Amino acid sequence: MSDTPQREIAGRYRLLRPLGQGAMGRVWLARDEMLERDVALKEIVPPAGLTGDEVQELRERALREARAIAKVSQSNVVRIFDVLRTGEEPWIVMEYVPSSSLQKEIATNGPISPARAAEIGLRVLGALRAAHAVGVLHRDVKPANVLLGADGRVVLTDFGLATATDDPGMTRTGVVMGSPAYLAPERATGGQVGASADLWSLGASLYAAVEGRAPYTRPSSIATLAALATELPPMPQNAGPLLPALEGLLRRDPARRVDAYEAERLLRHALSGAPAHAGAGMPSGTWAAASGPAASGANAASPSAHQQAVPVGTLSRARHRHAAPTTMLPTATTRPDGGPTVEIPPSPSVPLPPYQDPRPRSRGEYGSLYLLIGALVVVLILAVILGMRVFNPPSGVDIRNEPEFTLPTVTTTAPRSATPAPPSPTPSRTRTAPTTAPPVPPSAAPQVITPVAADRSLVNVGSNRCFAVPGSNPAAPEPIHIWDCDGTPGTKFTLPGTGALQVLGGCVQADSPNIGSQLHVRPCTGDLSQTFGLSDAGDLISIQTGKCLDVTGGGTTNGVPIQIHDCNGTPAQKWALS
Repeated sequence: MSDTPQREIAGRYRLLRPLGQGAMGRVWLARDEMLERDVALKEIVPPAGLTGDEVQELRERALREARAIAKVSQSNVVRIFDVLRTGEEPWIVMEYVPSSSLQKEIATNGPISPARAAEIGLRVLGALRAAHAVGVLHRDVKPANVLLGADGRVVLTDFGLATATDDPGMTRTGVVMGSPAYLAPERATGGQVGASADLWSLGASLYAAVEGRAPYTRPSSIATLAALATELPPMPQNAGPLLPALEGLLRRDPARRVDAYEAERLLRHALSGAPAHAGAGMPSGTWAAASGPAASGANAASPSAHQQAVPVGTLSRARHRHAAPTTMLPTATTRPDGGPTVEIPPSPSVPLPPYQDPRPRSRGEYGSLYLLIGALVVVLILAVILGMRVFNPPSGVDIRNEPEFTLPTVTTTAPRSATPAPPSPTPSRTRTAPTTAPPVPPSAAPQVITPVAADRSLVNVGSNRCFAVPGSNPAAPEPIHIWDCDGTPGTKFTLPGTGALQVLGGCVQADSPNIGSQLHVRPCTGDLSQTFGLSDAGDLISIQTGKCLDVTGGGTTNGVPIQIHDCNGTPAQKWALS
């Protein structure tokens, strides 16, 4: 439909102006003529070129969002009023929240203070706890979906990916998964997903709020996924008293991640500004490394201990930057399960006070602020791989600028070069018995790239032999192995930039995600088991598992199979394009 407003929907809702635009629809500010109030109308507009099944999935998703929101009654969750149909397309009628998103707040004014992040975190946590209590997982918590209302209210919106905890419908191949930068590791690697995945995303959002970027910031979705599967996030430098909460929320293992009750306690403690006991933010298996002193306090006036909170109510709209940290965290203690913890006394549940800016702004700062507010917000739109164009619709009142994915998008990188070994005079197809290669400490966290190349060989550094399909036969029962780089079709691969390794009309696929799993050529389907990334250190990484492609036993002779294995940095796991 046209962007022209004043159209009437269902004889009741008069469209006033667009509030947000996305690939599959838009959100309108509308006037409810019957009740004489403003509302937000989400219109579903399927993009051109989608199949009938994809269009139907968009419609189902809209109804799923409506049902999910309708189940949750909590002040920090956007309310739904009705669902309409005009033709085959549904419209969702929601409350209108005059607001700006946390994403825009960060983009406009930079990182916020740890105390304010803790306030926002408590509100979002309240929304999540209410959703989880009725069996709804949000699945897409991120700064773009956290609205900061003009009246101080914090609202979690866009339940378009939300599902019931027992609904398997969102796990099948080809359905939008969410924004990779805020995705929990277990969702990226196909693990069991529960309420703790939403808590990870909350932690990643609060990390972005104080650092100005997400824990995993990469140039493409495939690189983000690979980093999420194989790396620890860098330790935040501006978190101050929020550090223990971030450490607890961003633990990779869901079993060790803090639950909602402990998360609330940690966020309340961060809000108080008190020093963190037990150094819960120090390196403990959560962070890659600390690049500088971590702080437990800030040069900001902190609310007193009695000003603790339950995650409901309103929030001051004053904008704040964090102050420079000044003190070191104390040493850590250990919990019985091996994870670090903090010692925080119980706090009374009283309403949160409006946050007070610890320092007055100068006239010059306000002038700069107005200039920044007038600047254009850069909208990042990433193409979805393999023709899948199912994007998240805009939130209830906000234009989004976070990309989402079905399969990872990529960036083009100049291919590597390697000098392959000359063909052996009399190659033998006898296999070498696997041996155990000595472990080598892996190098620094790799940056994953996805080259674009055609008819190129992948040369193993340890053996100087090529990644090869046995006998150049895509139907060969034998697994893919190393072989002389003889230029035969089975050693020539096309890398289209999607993460696929195409050869002989098919794609390389891991037989399973288990260690020791071998590889064969299968019809290209776009499944994650057919998606690989090449790191800047030469590791060929399975995106599905986060593990490396390894020459079995470190063998160097023709016919040694290639397998999935833990990344250990040995030459048997190093590859180069030739």
